[in-house]
Amino acid sequence: MEDLARNEIDNIIGGAVGTLRISAANSRSSLFISTSLKDFCQLYPKVTYEIYEGGIAEQAQQLLNGITELGILSVPITHEDSFEVLFQRREELSAVFHKEAVWLDNTTSDITLKELSEMPLSVSAGCCDLLKKCCAENALSPQILSVSTTRNTALQWAYEKTAVAVVPIEPGEFLGSDLVTKRISDTTIDLFKTVVKVKDRPLSVIAQKFLKFYSQKRNSQQVCDLKKLLSSGNL
Repeated sequence: MEDLARNEIDNIIGGAVGTLRISAANSRSSLFISTSLKDFCQLYPKVTYEIYEGGIAEQAQQLLNGITELGILSVPITHEDSFEVLFQRREELSAVFHKEAVWLDNTTSDITLKELSEMPLSVSAGCCDLLKKCCAENALSPQILSVSTTRNTALQWAYEKTAVAVVPIEPGEFLGSDLVTKRISDTTIDLFKTVVKVKDRPLSVIAQKFLKFYSQKRNSQQVCDLKKLLSSGNL
């Protein structure tokens, strides 16, 4: 509390200084840095960052205990009544192949659960239960080779051509020239990247500035995505 009070005073006197404390899903931290924090850092060079990575239960506790102010989530939050959703962006449960994988069919952009069930899969922990539920609803048994805490580890199996990674992917996200992403066409899963705070708890000046920046960047990205759809003739 003393640190927060000192930071608030510094913000009033000398501009934006202090620490932005964020709970980030294991699968989201590196992308979040490259797409958001890097640019915010250039705008506010006196701000420092504390990024706590973990699963959804850890993130919830960090937020409730005041260790962090904002949560960047990749799966639905527990204790929903305790949190306020600030932003959401839809993601897709996707299959990721190495471009030279023996299972890759380059003639289609989508893949079905039945096709996936016949391949060795590496799954991020946040999506494992969701995938199993979807497969059970279709009377399928997925061949899960590995369940990983982080999305990066799940993707590493795909890099090694040992499995097909099943992970959440943001629209337009590029995973590198060696990987090919396919949408799983017959899933009914609603996945979102979600930004939350503790309900009725005021945010620091730094967190408020970041949310304003994030909102403007998000709106700008939505306009770009719409222009791409219009130019491609898919809208």
